[in-house]
Amino acid sequence: MHAAQIEKGGSVYREFSLLEIIEMECIKGRAFFSFYHNRVVGQHHASFTRYLGILVHDRNMCPLRVHSWVDIEEYKLQHMWEAVTDKFDSDDINDQRDHVLKHMRKLWNNWRGSMHKNIKSKELKGGNSSKAALLEKLNATVKENESLKGRLEGLESKYDELQSKYVQLAKIVFDQPSSPSSSDQQIESFNRLVY
Repeated sequence: MHAAQIEKGGSVYREFSLLEIIEMECIKGRAFFSFYHNRVVGQHHASFTRYLGILVHDRNMCPLRVHSWVDIEEYKLQHMWEAVTDKFDSDDINDQRDHVLKHMRKLWNNWRGSMHKNIKSKELKGGNSSKAALLEKLNATVKENESLKGRLEGLESKYDELQSKYVQLAKIVFDQPSSPSSSDQQIESFNRLVY
């Protein structure tokens, strides 16, 4: 996020991104703090915890497509740790590596959980149907499909029957008889076909 200028009254204020604030607060590029009972204390403690949150939310630093924190490879954890030690320094920072990564794990799990909750709670695109309503619609569609298949088979059999009657009728009509008695026979056969 880049810095933006905002006018308030007659003054112009500059908004800084969180990374810019952290960089400005750092002494010689690295902020110094100390640990007390596994907690960060000192002037830059808030910047430190904000920076951990930034790292955890950054997909380039901390992978998103893993099921749990233990599935993250060691080299990626080392990369995140190096990013932390590049910005911050402490007398016993290397001794606190496991504790800091444990805190990052908690932040990562909370963030992923909130993302999952927000995605799951949103309605499906195109409607606000529940699973039961969708299942009911599916069952109705299946029944309708079976009904239409039955009707189609009935129509196809009627079509075949009418086609055979048409062929017989065409034979009767287009074959001209020479005797009147054969004409009566043809009318009788026609009546049998039709009725």
